[in-house]
Amino acid sequence: MKKNGFSVIELIIVVATVVLLGAVGYVVYDKFYGQTATETAKSVSAEDLPVAPEIETVADLGEAIQTIDSVDLDSSDSILSDLQAELDKF
Repeated sequence: MKKNGFSVIELIIVVATVVLLGAVGYVVYDKFYGQTATETAKSVSAEDLPVAPEIETVADLGEAIQTIDSVDLDSSDSILSDLQAELDKF
């Protein structure tokens, strides 16, 4: 008798292999990028980031603009929003 297609056991083995490879890949990916994010968060402390100055005069506005220009855009989005809020008050 001629047999066409795959048997159920062959399909189960293929699906199990794909699931196993996916699980291992996910664990490795999560471990690598989880450590990277944790190390980055630990390396940047609140004391290292600039603080928005109080803006009461035009000179203070110039100081705030210089502070904004010195901020690293990749690591301090919340600081930029705080500075923008201070500028909006002026």
